Amino acid sequence: MTFVFVHLTGSHRGRTDRFHALPVTLGTSPEADVRFSGKDRKVQPEHARVVGQNGGYRIQAGPGAALLVNGVPVESAQLLEGDLVQVGEGGPRLRFRVRARVRRHKAVREMWSDCRDVAGQCRGRLSYAGTLARQVWREG
Repeated sequence: MTFVFVHLTGSHRGRTDRFHALPVTLGTSPEADVRFSGKDRKVQPEHARVVGQNGGYRIQAGPGAALLVNGVPVESAQLLEGDLVQVGEGGPRLRFRVRARVRRHKAVREMWSDCRDVAGQCRGRLSYAGTLARQVWREG
């Protein structure tokens, strides 16, 4: 199994990170697997960790770190396909996706959904349209 994080907001907006092994750490530390920049001020050096649990995935917040899954503050939560993970209150948002097998490209429906999610964080119609077009170009 493979899982991905699609960066919807933050310094890596539009990027997709793919993982084949666990655990996966999220933070600003140089050792983090999902490494955020200093621009993402809400993110701690070792903010969260994704581990395996009963054939699935669980995300655990680091000590004193704020973590939201689908808008709900959690210390630990099971991750399911399509879940929205927010790293810190007001911090970067990531979409969690699971892959049964390694695919070179996303399905069109999934690509369109991710593009809309990234662009949806913009203010104003022109900004939305420009971001949506750039994201479709990146995904294609």
